[in-house]
Amino acid sequence: PEVKISFYEKYALVAPPPQEPGVAVAVPLPVLSAVIVPPAPSAQQLAFDAAMQADAPPALEAYLAKFPDGALADIARREKDRLVRLAALPLPVPAPVVAVPVVPVPGVARPVVAQLPPSLPPVPVLLPAAPPTAAPPPAVVAKQDGGVHALNDGNAGAPAVSPVLPQSATPTRQYMLPEGAKLVAVIEDVNTLSVAYAPDGRTLAAAKSDGSVQLWDAASGKLQFNLSGLGGAVNGIAFSPDGSAIVAAGSDRTLKLWDVRSGKVLRTLATAGSAIQAVSFAPDGKSVVSGTQDGSVKLWDADSGTLLRSFAGQTRPVMAVAFSPDSKTILSGGSDRKLKLWDATSGKLVQNLSGAGLDISSVAFSLDGSLLLSCARGESLSLWSAANGKLLRSFASLPGHSVSAAFSPDGEKIVSGGDDFSVRLWDAITGKLLRTLDGHAAPVNSVAFAPNGRTIVSGSADGTVKLWDATSGMLMATYFTVGKNGVAYTPAGHFVTDADPRQAFAIKRGDERLPLDDFIAANRRQVLSRAAAAQ
Repeated sequence: PEVKISFYEKYALVAPPPQEPGVAVAVPLPVLSAVIVPPAPSAQQLAFDAAMQADAPPALEAYLAKFPDGALADIARREKDRLVRLAALPLPVPAPVVAVPVVPVPGVARPVVAQLPPSLPPVPVLLPAAPPTAAPPPAVVAKQDGGVHALNDGNAGAPAVSPVLPQSATPTRQYMLPEGAKLVAVIEDVNTLSVAYAPDGRTLAAAKSDGSVQLWDAASGKLQFNLSGLGGAVNGIAFSPDGSAIVAAGSDRTLKLWDVRSGKVLRTLATAGSAIQAVSFAPDGKSVVSGTQDGSVKLWDADSGTLLRSFAGQTRPVMAVAFSPDSKTILSGGSDRKLKLWDATSGKLVQNLSGAGLDISSVAFSLDGSLLLSCARGESLSLWSAANGKLLRSFASLPGHSVSAAFSPDGEKIVSGGDDFSVRLWDAITGKLLRTLDGHAAPVNSVAFAPNGRTIVSGSADGTVKLWDATSGMLMATYFTVGKNGVAYTPAGHFVTDADPRQAFAIKRGDERLPLDDFIAANRRQVLSRAAAAQ
């Protein structure tokens, strides 16, 4: 099918020079935005979408009987096999101990771990459910044949909007892709090791293997800061509870704290010992805990950077740490397959949890502090009682999946990412697998829920950060960088970037990848050749 690519030239309106009152000057800027208009879906595509939506082996079998060949058939066949394997797994045994209800909810039979704080603001989504009825104030105008049309990009006091260009803007140039070709993102070979949401849900953070920390605006998809200063991979990140600062754990043995609003380094907390593998900010904002390659757990004063105390007891690299909601307890896990609870004030070992499985790669507290979550890399997820350290449930995770996991804010769901390239959503109470989110092209190293629980962010070794709808499982946006510039694009093909789109995207046909500049040049030569032949 042919896909139409439309490029837009943006212009900025600047104030008139003082010596020439009343004269406005249009200043051309680089190409900033583009939109890909996909063709209408075929009957096969519509049937495939319906079968996948049904999420049941009979529906997928019916699709395969009608369309047995092709890439979509391969996907449908894998999904059918996965569902059959999942149905064959034994049902989880009811746990002898369940979480005590914190807030009683009339009419709800199962226990409620915690209620979502009503004060949390909603997270702006990248794609609105419906186009706005009224156009926002124009901040940038797009040049077209004989006129201009408003293109709001969230500047000059205009509200932040999704990166979807209005239909009123007419493209200046159009190119048609040949059959079998598609537009693909050119993503740098930089691993995304950790992701986090700011407490207000408006900023996404991503830790990278090249030593950078990226801060993205969750509403507009724009890269706010590309922070640097660490000499090695950034293994973990955490926001301060007020969202004003972010701390990063570096392989260069450094803990570094940045101001989120300015992007400036506030202080360096640690510069000795071994590589730092994990970090967590105390909910009271007073301290930071780190886990290191040499097996130590250390507590730092967040304001002064002073080492407050060390916790001895883990014998191999500590890969995950977390604070309890009251900041009084620390949970740690590592390559020695041990899961430990520590008193943050005295440094004493409170609980030594047994049966955690293989190397512990992720740990978390529920929002009310009653539950603990651990992730044994490549094996399973486990739910524990924080009060007595008893194992409440082991989730039937598929082999090779578990790498990272996190609670939803209400404690009723768990999201996990794994070496099988997938993101999975679980019912925290029953252990049932609710949904599988596919889209990454490499292991998923880190996952997190938005503070309001409506979206999920994931970071992968494929170099991307992806934003998902937590209810439907729909992919909302993908984030990556080109040099120091950010790119955010949606499955519909809309994108925003401060880079030239020709650096961010390429044309792919089979195994051949053609730079966008070469494709455009070739397209122009073909047009000229046709014109000459016609004459």
